[in-house]
Amino acid sequence: MCRKTLLIAIAALSVCTMMACGSKDSSKDNENVGSSQVADAADEMTDDEEDAPKTKEGVIAMLKEAYDDVNIIYGPRDEDDLEPNIDLFGMYCSKSFRELIDQVREIEAKKDSEDDYFFTDWNALWHFWDEGTVTPKDFDVQVDGDTADATFELVHGNDKATQAVSLVYEDGQWRVNDWLQRGMDALSKVEEMKEYIENNK
Repeated sequence: MCRKTLLIAIAALSVCTMMACGSKDSSKDNENVGSSQVADAADEMTDDEEDAPKTKEGVIAMLKEAYDDVNIIYGPRDEDDLEPNIDLFGMYCSKSFRELIDQVREIEAKKDSEDDYFFTDWNALWHFWDEGTVTPKDFDVQVDGDTADATFELVHGNDKATQAVSLVYEDGQWRVNDWLQRGMDALSKVEEMKEYIENNK
């Protein structure tokens, strides 16, 4: 009788031990899965917030991304579609360039006629034609520390136009800092805006 009771007690103890071990292992597995998921999420966040490389490739990647958004604005859409609410200058231009734009817009807002406006469609700096998609290609990029110059072709159907910009690296990203007109005039949009602001004080 005592022996039988002893055997039952040993069997019960064994079952409890097995259940405890199983529970512990299961908890450990869950812990590992949770840690893995958290690590993956952290990696994704890190990737999303990663600084752009200070390289030619970094400049080209930024410009291609910008022109993807340009094509959303100028690309084909149905008559009932709302105009895309994309701020090209806020997303892809430097702080100093945006400050100049704001000053110019303040001056323009006080004018009686749009004919007097310095520049009525800022997006036209990105796109020379009335509508349709454009493709940037044949990039020539020179990087010097936190600044860069980029010249490239914009292809619009059978038409081509040369686009030249200077860029600055700020807040971990490349941003357009000026539009440059190559050739004899060598016009700088920044210089044009500064002159316009000075003449309209």
